[in-house]
Amino acid sequence: MVKNFLNGGAAINQLCNLAKVKLSVIPIKLETPTKDFSKEKAMEQSEIIEAMQLGFDSVSKDCDLLILGEMGISITCILYTS
Repeated sequence: MVKNFLNGGAAINQLCNLAKVKLSVIPIKLETPTKDFSKEKAMEQSEIIEAMQLGFDSVSKDCDLLILGEMGISITCILYTS
C-alpha cells in the first residue's frame, strides 16, 4: 500500500490532488514491522516515542491545519500551510 501511495494510485492521492494538497510518505523503519499485538506488545515504548517524535518533527512550523485519518494500514495525515 505504501508503494501505491508513492505511485499516486491510492484514494488519498486523488483526494489530495483535488484539494491541491501535497501528500508526503515518511517511512518509519519499514524493514522492522511491528509485532503481532495479539501475542505481545506491538512496539516498545521507545519505538512509540521515536515514531511520534518523527511525526511531530514532520509537521511544518507554519502549518495552519492538520487532518489525521486512518487508512487501514497506518495513520495518514494531510498538512495545509498558507
